Amino acid sequence: MATDPGTRSPGSLVLFYNDRGNEHTCSVALVAGVDIDGVAALRADAVALAPLVAALLPSNRSITGWGIKPRPSGSTYREAFASPIVGTHGTDSGTQDFFSYTWTVMGRSAGTGVGAARGSTRMVLHVGNIHVIGVGDLIYTGATDAALDALTGDFASSTRYFADYYGQKADFTGRVTVQFNAHTQRVLGL
Repeated sequence: MATDPGTRSPGSLVLFYNDRGNEHTCSVALVAGVDIDGVAALRADAVALAPLVAALLPSNRSITGWGIKPRPSGSTYREAFASPIVGTHGTDSGTQDFFSYTWTVMGRSAGTGVGAARGSTRMVLHVGNIHVIGVGDLIYTGATDAALDALTGDFASSTRYFADYYGQKADFTGRVTVQFNAHTQRVLGL
């Protein structure tokens, strides 16, 4: 049985984005030891991360702010960006711009030490019509996406975020799952 490494992620760095009047969030778990109260450093992280996320959103979405969500519970600290960061990803005319189409960027930690517990992590984005989802597709299998490569490259190089539940640094698994988000469909329609 895997042993608990004895650490925990202190919380998540959250980005808030607007999708034609509807607000969505995406978040990345912080590495154990990152100061959850270090607003200036987390602001710098958010400022660096936001354009990379915006590069995976179409132009009708914009990142409006960022926040900190402590773990296991607590209020989210929230701050607006001086100017919204508009999505820059091209779209595919072969699909509709659904509210509920999501990409989930998956990560998994290596575990700290021999036999240590390993956890997974993810970042979920409502991406609209940036790529076609084939009928029955569960994993993005399309052409290499430069914006995705830039985001996962940032995850790989960051020592502060994209961690598992235990706060251990996670690596991109190479998988991006695709789906229509059921909650969003119930609330907003497709």
